[in-house]
Amino acid sequence: MGQSSSQLQPGDHITTDRSMFVNYDHHGIYVGDDVVIHFLQPAKKSNSSSPCQKCGHTPSLHGEIVKTCLDCFLDGHSLYIINPIDCKPPNEVVKTATEFFQGIRTFDEYNFFFNNCQDFASFCKTGIKSSEERNKVVKILSVGTKEVTKVSTYMARIGMVGLATASALQSVVNRIESKNVDGGIGLGRNGKNGLANPVDIPMYK
Repeated sequence: MGQSSSQLQPGDHITTDRSMFVNYDHHGIYVGDDVVIHFLQPAKKSNSSSPCQKCGHTPSLHGEIVKTCLDCFLDGHSLYIINPIDCKPPNEVVKTATEFFQGIRTFDEYNFFFNNCQDFASFCKTGIKSSEERNKVVKILSVGTKEVTKVSTYMARIGMVGLATASALQSVVNRIESKNVDGGIGLGRNGKNGLANPVDIPMYK
């Protein structure tokens, strides 16, 4: 069902549900006056390809860190508000997000595994990069790698090539897991106070 926009306060870490090949959440920072700063994959596709009448945002043209109206952020989906236990004061959260948008600070290029929208929002909110979406992929790849390895090993025994696939998947998992840092703050919508068990990466301090 989601939450009402009337509950929003400047500095809130917000999410909205999405669906592509799998269900996932898009994250951003609400900065007040019906405006959200969020991190988009370049040339991100949306339900609309024409400029928004409210904020001028054109999904097919604008990527990276953008400042849009709440409607563009939600893109017709539900609104959820994240409430982590340990976070910065609201004015500092808004200031951090705004500095990234203005280019005063840099957040590097978008990368689903290592630098995504939840990393951006969680860093602005808490000072720690955190991505539950990345965790989901790690789990999927970990399980998939084990199964592929079993099949590939059997294929190799009968003279067929297959271990390369398992090796490629494992290298992705290893690279992601090598960036894990203990003691981070979960910011997913599942669990008490929105806490989860994400991969946390302190960066951009």
